[in-house]
Amino acid sequence: MMGNFGRQIQGVAALHLWRGLAFAGLMVLAACTSVPFDGPHRSASFTAAGHGLPMPVPRPDPSPRPGTFLPLALGDETLATWLDLIGAARDRIDVMTYIMRADRSGRAVSRALLDAADRGVHVRLLIDDVFMAMKDDRVGGLTSHPNIEIRAFNPFSRNAPALLGYVLDHTRVNRRMHNKALIVDGRTAIVGGRNVGDEYFGQDRAMHFADLDLLVQGAAVAPLSAGFDLYWNDRLAVPYQRLKPRSGRAGAFAAVRDAPGDIGPLPEPATRRLAAGRAQAFSGKAEFITDTPAKLSQPDAAPQYVADAFYRSLSQARRQVLIVTPYFVPQSDGSALLEGLEARGVEVTVITNSLASTNHVIVHGSYSRYRDRLAARGVDFYEVRAGAGALLEPGAMHPVSQTVMHSKLVIIDDHFVLIGSPNLDPRSMKLNTEHIYRIDSPALARALAADWWHIAQNAAYHVDLGKSGLPRWLKRKGAERATFLPNPEAGIMARFIAILGGMLPIEDDL
Repeated sequence: MMGNFGRQIQGVAALHLWRGLAFAGLMVLAACTSVPFDGPHRSASFTAAGHGLPMPVPRPDPSPRPGTFLPLALGDETLATWLDLIGAARDRIDVMTYIMRADRSGRAVSRALLDAADRGVHVRLLIDDVFMAMKDDRVGGLTSHPNIEIRAFNPFSRNAPALLGYVLDHTRVNRRMHNKALIVDGRTAIVGGRNVGDEYFGQDRAMHFADLDLLVQGAAVAPLSAGFDLYWNDRLAVPYQRLKPRSGRAGAFAAVRDAPGDIGPLPEPATRRLAAGRAQAFSGKAEFITDTPAKLSQPDAAPQYVADAFYRSLSQARRQVLIVTPYFVPQSDGSALLEGLEARGVEVTVITNSLASTNHVIVHGSYSRYRDRLAARGVDFYEVRAGAGALLEPGAMHPVSQTVMHSKLVIIDDHFVLIGSPNLDPRSMKLNTEHIYRIDSPALARALAADWWHIAQNAAYHVDLGKSGLPRWLKRKGAERATFLPNPEAGIMARFIAILGGMLPIEDDL
């Protein structure tokens, strides 16, 4: 009897022990994923009237507004324009970006922001935390300046390694803020696909992302500025002071202040060319469409504003659609839309990366399935060749060994232009937040279309289906075209990874 009783006591004790260990484990997991989202995150900045922003900030009115628009196709010219705008700022500077490197370009931008803050300009810097979580020293020190505010969007916990946080809190941290913008004094802005880093601004000799931004002036800037406020005042935008940086702020501040000015010669900023009459901006009316932060915090309930506007604009095409995107994975809904356009006589052309030029090889497996299916229904595909940098960015001051096409652009009927941060893939359409301008400007549309048709004809392979029904890669060579084997210039490992990517059940995360 006593033996049975003793075993019961031991069993109860073991159960309590396991419960205690489980509870302790849950507490550890909670600590590893805890982030100080709660609390007042209102901006110390001001509206034009000098009053604090309301909470919550409403989504910007997407009604068309007039503006002028100048494409920025050269990375080094875009960096020069960034620095010129920041240097001329009088009131406030707002920056939102997916990536901000601590390289030459990042240091140059940081020094320019510090100089502006020294002049009394209010600087707000909103950075998605996906690449910052392990490197707080890059920007954390700047928060010691009284005129600089920095917030991390949807941050990782600082109580555990970022990789562990990604595993334990995957559902939340897998969704990111992909928006990019520089807004100066609420009157001038740069939007598009570029992040802040050498590979985006033509300063990396080994790798370059050939991108397209837009210099925006006029009333069309106001909704973009309101969109920044929408994100800045959201609970997911956590001030860096409330996180736990892994290195000292003071050291980082000094490092930015004392960093050598190692940016080489830059071309004339587009802003100065405009002022001197050596560049002509295009006039038009623009609708600004932005996702809301709720797309991250309430993914099952929040509207997908950018995806809806994107597909709605495509569906309204009557004659021609030109899609430029570094990653093309339209999934069933986008694929059906493009098939429907071709069925009613709309010419659809897609310009994207080849397997040899892409920086995300694993995406190519899913892309190739949609390419072959859509090509069979009449969609034209052009894949940018590896080493086509001189044609993608003619006149760039620094040649590079490898160029990735990173532009995001849609031209509809040589009349409407969609330009902003989204790619045509599941991550942009469903997971991340994005923003985009829809511009009614035939002159801008025709100019951009001419540039990209030139690239398609001279810097890309034309992929079509031969008589066998299999894709073939054609390259223009003078008046003739040479035919190549599948995925020309791509190595064996890239081919293997692409095939593997097409087999794995990962498409929704691409």
